[in-house]
Amino acid sequence: MSVDQLFYSAAGALAQAGLSRTKLANARLRLFKQGITPSWQTTLAELQAEQCDFDGYTAGGIDTGTWSAPTYGPGQSAVINAGLVTFVCTAGPGGNGNVVGGFYLVTTDDILWLVGQFADGFPMQVAGQGLPVALALAFGTG
Repeated sequence: MSVDQLFYSAAGALAQAGLSRTKLANARLRLFKQGITPSWQTTLAELQAEQCDFDGYTAGGIDTGTWSAPTYGPGQSAVINAGLVTFVCTAGPGGNGNVVGGFYLVTTDDILWLVGQFADGFPMQVAGQGLPVALALAFGTG
C-alpha cells in the first residue's frame, strides 16, 4: 500500500525546528571553492579538502551562535534563523584569493548538516570584498 500524504503536524514542525535549533547551536558556517559540485552524497572530508583559504578567511568557518526560537513562517512552515554571518577578504596585491562556490554548515560534533551552492561563483580576491550569508531553515507541515 502506498501513502498519498505524509506531513508533519503544526506541533510536529515546531518540534522538529526546535530539535534542529538545539543541534545547530554554535555550528560553523564554512565556504568551499568553486569547482566542486556537491550532492547529498558529498562528505565533510570532500568539502574540507576544498575549503576556502582566501586572506581573511577563518580556518574552520564562522560560529553561527544561537539560532532563533522556532516560529511559523510563510507557507505553513516552522522556521529557525541564524544571525547574519559575513566573510571578509583581506587580500592585498599578490595576496591569496578564491572564487567561492558555496557554503556548508557543520555541527559542533562534526556532522555535515547542509550544503548550499551558488549559481555563479562569488569572488573573494580583493581586500574589502564581503560575502554575507543569512540562514533560515524551514520545516514544512504539508
